[in-house]
Amino acid sequence: MNDLIHTGVMGMRWGRRGSTSTSSKISGLSNKNKELKTTLDKTITKSEKNKVKVDKLTKKLTKRGNYLTDIGYTMAKTTGRKLSRKLNKDKKLDIKIAKINKRLTTNKQSIQTMRTQMKDLKANNIASGKAFVNS
Repeated sequence: MNDLIHTGVMGMRWGRRGSTSTSSKISGLSNKNKELKTTLDKTITKSEKNKVKVDKLTKKLTKRGNYLTDIGYTMAKTTGRKLSRKLNKDKKLDIKIAKINKRLTTNKQSIQTMRTQMKDLKANNIASGKAFVNS
């Protein structure tokens, strides 16, 4: 009788609300794919612009050659710093592009899975689903 039972706080949400029909899920995923494609296009253009800047900086750095003066040395040093920053940015953009492509493929696969009928599922798909649920 002296047990404390927590039944929640007034106004507390118990899970996600709203429609859970497959058609709404499919339309949500397709809208997400459209957004991902636009961000993918933007990041690809950023990456291409960055690669052009990297090429210009590497050419500039190779033209300097031997440092004859202190000014030439400092200019080459700043060019080298800019180049390393651009290379780091290039790596980050490539990672971002890979992540977006991965999300696009998983969304496409889930849309395809949602559109298949239960009777059209293959035995190996059913077995993998059972293994996922049981693990």
